[in-house]
Amino acid sequence: MSGRACAELGAGCSGLPRDSYAIGSVNWLATVRGKAGFAVNPQLLIYATGGAAFAGTRATDTFIDGTHDITAKATSSGWVVGAGGEVKLARQVSFGFEYLYADFGNKSYAFDSSHLSGGFAGLPLAIDAHLKLNIVKASLNYHF
Repeated sequence: MSGRACAELGAGCSGLPRDSYAIGSVNWLATVRGKAGFAVNPQLLIYATGGAAFAGTRATDTFIDGTHDITAKATSSGWVVGAGGEVKLARQVSFGFEYLYADFGNKSYAFDSSHLSGGFAGLPLAIDAHLKLNIVKASLNYHF
């Protein structure tokens, strides 16, 4: 999962290959959750879920000095809540669906600027981001 925004000062990005962008990405995601629910009927189970969430994130600013990219990585922790259900399609087959909302709060990414050129070399460069995820999952399950 990733997203980007223009990081050019002044007039902004013009679509040229050397425009500077702030790029955020989630490389991995894990949750530790509990579930509580009930069977509406013998074929349908619905539940609520919630717990802790963890994500491996990366922030990049491209062409910060006109030549170099800078990158910072972090492991973020937060919380997750959601709801889902499971429908029995056959004796041993079910279809599951789930919606999750995860919030990791504000995170500051500090970049190593020692290799940059011009006036950027050695400057304390950082970016703040608030990571929120909306996740929709579906599953086809076989019950042994």
